[in-house]
Amino acid sequence: MYTLDNKAIGKRLSSYRKSLHLTQEVFAELLDISYSYYQSIEYGKNNMSLSTLVKIKNATRLSTDYLLFGDVYSIDKDTFEGDPTIALLKRCSEADRKFAYEILNLILTRP
Repeated sequence: MYTLDNKAIGKRLSSYRKSLHLTQEVFAELLDISYSYYQSIEYGKNNMSLSTLVKIKNATRLSTDYLLFGDVYSIDKDTFEGDPTIALLKRCSEADRKFAYEILNLILTRP
């Protein structure tokens, strides 16, 4: 059974925002919500509205399962939407992505 934990939701959102090196103000602007409202969500003080959840989903491409429940295993297997590994790889240089590829290839092809 799932339950909503506003503080955990806020931490996941904060972590994602920080991975993009964005301030709360800029992220709130991207979501077209007020800075104070965004802050209250990130600090776990308020529930977000359904329309805000949709705005976050559209802007971040995080899966709603991950955002709401931390379920990283509910990733869209066709697009890898919401996959934190993909988010990290997007931040890497091309050389680092090639290195990560080689490591993953070794893991997957070992006997």
